[in-house]
Amino acid sequence: MRSWRSFRGSSSALRNEPSWLTSEGLTHINKRMVAATGEPHLLRSTDLLEGALARPQNLWHYENVDDIAVLATSLLFGVARNHPFAQGNKRTAFAAAIGFLGLNDWAFVLVDDINCAEHIIDVINGEATEQSFSDHLRQHICPAANW
Repeated sequence: MRSWRSFRGSSSALRNEPSWLTSEGLTHINKRMVAATGEPHLLRSTDLLEGALARPQNLWHYENVDDIAVLATSLLFGVARNHPFAQGNKRTAFAAAIGFLGLNDWAFVLVDDINCAEHIIDVINGEATEQSFSDHLRQHICPAANW
């Protein structure tokens, strides 16, 4: 089996429409995230939740974006910025992006979790772009069959 490093630079373009996370799936992720720290689960807004989930779907359907890293990044920042839950939005956003990759047969290989987390915060604070995070993420994913 080849190591994940040999897939850097391989195309992260999808040929078929991705499997999308559902609102129920994202809510379940948030429940698990906040339960781990003893925080209460509360969905603040169904509209904010659905809006976050729609971001990558809109890129796929209307802007012809087929890059799995860009779609996962769009989902991550949709959840992180929309704050559909009372607690755990950033953790939920990251887990949702990783789950989305997994649903679509891509594996995420975490090499430097501190750098990744700091990059997410930088994008949320407007100090880095979503594209820069997509580029970062692309370096740490590979087709799951090859992992």
